[in-house]
Amino acid sequence: MKTLPGTSFVIVLLLLAANVYGLPSCKDSLYDLCFGAVIGFSGDKYVGTFINGKENGHGTLTFADGDKYVGAFKNGKENGHGTLTFADGDKYVGAFSHGYESGHGTLTFAGGDKYVGAFSHGRANGQGSLTTYSGDKYVGAFSHGIEHGIGVEIHPDGRSYRGKFSNGLEHGMGTETHPNGGSYAGKFSNGEEHGRGVYTFANGDKYIGEFRNGEYLHEKSAEESKLKLHKAWYKW
Repeated sequence: MKTLPGTSFVIVLLLLAANVYGLPSCKDSLYDLCFGAVIGFSGDKYVGTFINGKENGHGTLTFADGDKYVGAFKNGKENGHGTLTFADGDKYVGAFSHGYESGHGTLTFAGGDKYVGAFSHGRANGQGSLTTYSGDKYVGAFSHGIEHGIGVEIHPDGRSYRGKFSNGLEHGMGTETHPNGGSYAGKFSNGEEHGRGVYTFANGDKYIGEFRNGEYLHEKSAEESKLKLHKAWYKW
């Protein structure tokens, strides 16, 4: 999350017109309990309220690269509720702390994906839900912007997974259900069945044993030596 340079490095602009906050226009270098504007050498611009010489209260921060923040400020940084619109079309609405998206918020991507949940230091962290433009949905724990911890992933074709995730992939104990009625319950590694598990077919038949990289290691016949469980995982 970007922040405005300190006022010692800005060009002060005098706002002559009245403002909607009912505060007087900031004059000269006395930026206290007033409404004014500053422009940094980088081209970033803040328009809003000042207290004790710093951006405090409500204001608009427009960055030189086209990003724009509208909301609450505290001691020169985005703090409280606000809206950050990115030049590429992404948009975040929610809580900010010390210049970063922190707390509960909604991040809508220009491509159609949408995340709703907890943020920390500008990344998805904690409990949340991610819905993609294609209809995939994940609900559960996030860490540093990716699925990490216990969660549920549901796909438009009817597939679903419930269990542990690590770095955006199914990893640990979990259960995957297929649209044909079959299901696998057991260990996963890097998005594939790997370790001890049980695959149950729609007719009730079961394979119980070891899996390796998505393949069942069968011991009864050469023809049934391996059962491949192909799937395509959504990664974010």
